[in-house]
Amino acid sequence: MASRGFLMPRGGTGEVTPQCDSSTSNVKRQAVAGDLYSTSPPSPISNPATEIPFDFNSVFNFEITASQETTPTTSEMITGLHHVRQHPRPPSTLPLAHHFYSTTLSLTPIPVPSAQVGTLAWFNISDSGQQLHIAIGRPEIDFTEEARNASRHPCFKVENAEKLRELQERVWEHYKRGGEGAPMGCDEPGTVGSGAQGVEYPKRFFARDFAGNRLEFSL
Repeated sequence: MASRGFLMPRGGTGEVTPQCDSSTSNVKRQAVAGDLYSTSPPSPISNPATEIPFDFNSVFNFEITASQETTPTTSEMITGLHHVRQHPRPPSTLPLAHHFYSTTLSLTPIPVPSAQVGTLAWFNISDSGQQLHIAIGRPEIDFTEEARNASRHPCFKVENAEKLRELQERVWEHYKRGGEGAPMGCDEPGTVGSGAQGVEYPKRFFARDFAGNRLEFSL
């Protein structure tokens, strides 16, 4: 009879010794010195008392210990980004977030916690379940020239090349026109752009919002 997925000892010098129990006619297995196991099927082994081949899986029951159970991987625990937080400059500039992120980028404003009204602005990113949060920054850190020129940035995924081009033209036009919530910079449509170049990068463009936060828009 063919064996099925029997656990074999390895990594030691021990032997598997079938023993007969005359009172119960059950075969017991003892593994000596080998403490690592594999799932390689063994060759059929005969009962030394009767010389009749038997299947170990029909005789022995093995339980999976806690250390052998599958542990969830990081990819199973983290399913995506919930939100990205950006910092504007003084509190008086917070209303400008709605002019840029809602009007120009077409993100959907949503309510903020009641205790933080006037200090936050939240936006849904389409129906992705992801959000953009705008908060008041710290003057000594977030309003400096170095902070306004920082390269750190979120990257917004755009549906297709046509919509990416349309969005870039809209942001560029707002930048050139100026006014409420106007971005502080934008890659000009039709130019190489300010990001690193290479075949590995998808089609994209960069801009800086009304507070100088760098933004990337990509396929």
